[in-house]
Amino acid sequence: MNSIAEIFDNSKQLLDSIENFFDKYIGRPLLRKCGVIKMVDDIFVNSGMTYFDNPISRLLGDLKQSPVLEKVVSAKDLLIDKLLVCFAPASAYLMFKTDTFFRDYKQDTFYRFDKLPGANWERLQLETAKNVILDIESQTTDKHINALIFDDSLYARTGGKGTELCARVFDHNDHKTRLGYRMMTGGWTNGETFIPFAQSLLSTRDEKQMVGPNVRIDCRTLRGKRRAMAKTKGTLVVQHMVKQAHKAGETIRLCPV
Repeated sequence: MNSIAEIFDNSKQLLDSIENFFDKYIGRPLLRKCGVIKMVDDIFVNSGMTYFDNPISRLLGDLKQSPVLEKVVSAKDLLIDKLLVCFAPASAYLMFKTDTFFRDYKQDTFYRFDKLPGANWERLQLETAKNVILDIESQTTDKHINALIFDDSLYARTGGKGTELCARVFDHNDHKTRLGYRMMTGGWTNGETFIPFAQSLLSTRDEKQMVGPNVRIDCRTLRGKRRAMAKTKGTLVVQHMVKQAHKAGETIRLCPV
């Protein structure tokens, strides 16, 4: 079995595969629809930018130049870099520190991309999974039985007292209480492959079991909706995921749920 470092040695082939996946199943219009936008990497002073003398400029008169210029990084490049880091032999922090990162932008830009306030990552995952599932469905026969699978495995968070909504949760594997969350994952399967279409970190409503910060936030915002979902019972979260799955892809064949 090849190691991650050996796979990453053939980075050109890996990059082409990720870009082909992006162009086929995601695309820039879907990013804009989900609020995933470009990031400003740097701002610097516009130093003496001149325009050639021509009839149009003389008709317009004096052109007003912006006092500053912005260097931006596209959402596509940032998202692709996020995927590449998963296969890299070193962490993003070490690559930025040793100047071996894939592209020329600041480390702060890479991490601020995760905190875009208007980014609906749940919708992006659902729409991408729908496109992948529809592609698989177009190449398979009706003999396959499709179904939805849900799992709430433990997502441990050691030393998570400073992590938002981190709590003591019960681990069904070793029947012990652990610090972290329950990762509720909803996925689609046809008996041969599994495509996750929704994920949600579940905490607890019990204030005594919660060890992380619990700040009140407007539930009309995306962040507020995620926090409200984290405090919801697992069965209700599953019902919500099923509704979202049917709403996103009504043409996907499913067995009765």
